[in-house]
Amino acid sequence: GTEFSFEYRFPHPISGERWLAATGRVVRDAEGRPTRLIGVNSDMTERKHFESARAQLAAIVESSDDAIVSMDLAGFITSWNRGAERLYGYQAAEMIGCPVTALIPDERREENQGILERIMKGESIDSYETRRRRKDGGDIDVALTISPIKNDQGTIIGASKIARDISVRLAAQETLSRSEEQLRLAQSAAHVGIWDWDPHTNRLFWTAEMLKL
Repeated sequence: GTEFSFEYRFPHPISGERWLAATGRVVRDAEGRPTRLIGVNSDMTERKHFESARAQLAAIVESSDDAIVSMDLAGFITSWNRGAERLYGYQAAEMIGCPVTALIPDERREENQGILERIMKGESIDSYETRRRRKDGGDIDVALTISPIKNDQGTIIGASKIARDISVRLAAQETLSRSEEQLRLAQSAAHVGIWDWDPHTNRLFWTAEMLKL
């Protein structure tokens, strides 16, 4: 052909490995025979490093056990990892392009607007506990970490949400709280007090019934 384009890498004696992009064309004589090549090389090392880092980050996001979802400032979902598929029950093809409010129970719809307003101010939200709705219609307790997404010019164009299932932890806390209340009632009815002393720290703990006694 007349034109050519390719990429190649080579060891640089000072800065290490470099990547170059070469484009050019074949110069021919009056009879159409190739006589020489004219080309231009451009350094694309930084772009290659960026692409490699982006691919590595994408692999980490995709393999994460947490649900990682991104959305634009209009509230429409733009990415959906496997963790989100497991947590919410929807496949990526079902959710990309859909409003994120599809995951929010009706009584919590106002939350999303407040979150978007904070994101547009450049704020991040860490470990915000709330509830989200699965595909099967059931609600699930989650802890959300939300961060703004910026383009190359630093303009905020969306938000990333990392959701972690905390249903088991909340259920355990509820069970513990119920057990403690049952123990308190049992102590009160039987007039039995419990104390706990740690000789290493000399700390003494008395239950409410022990204080009464």
